[in-house]
Amino acid sequence: LLEARGVEVTYGGGRSLLLTGDGRSQDVIAGLEAVGKLPLGGTCKVDIMKVPHHASSRNVVGELFDRVWASTYVLSANGLHGNPDWQSLVWLVDAASRQNRDIHIFATNWTPSLRKLIAERPPESNHYRLEVLPVGKRSAVL
Repeated sequence: LLEARGVEVTYGGGRSLLLTGDGRSQDVIAGLEAVGKLPLGGTCKVDIMKVPHHASSRNVVGELFDRVWASTYVLSANGLHGNPDWQSLVWLVDAASRQNRDIHIFATNWTPSLRKLIAERPPESNHYRLEVLPVGKRSAVL
């Protein structure tokens, strides 16, 4: 997949990583369908998905989390411009709960929306584990 549609990378042991860049969810979905990775109207699985555009609700729609199932979702945002957006986090966590899937959310920074997520949708009752990159660290192994 190229351009705003994202890039899927496979690595050691057949694991997969979906890099969405600043793509819009609809473009990521269309790209995955176009290359046969996502059945029309169906779902697909990847190991890790970098959530589009800092999890901005201007780029992410709930359908992405309903159709592309990841074990780990990476949120690269620092709270500026409200990212990750509260609505995007709700779509993600609610989709995993509906699907009865336990997911790992990995964030690069603590943000007000992540604190709100923990308060209003506690991890232990909403099928997710949240991990935030420690201050001063520049990388992580997922």
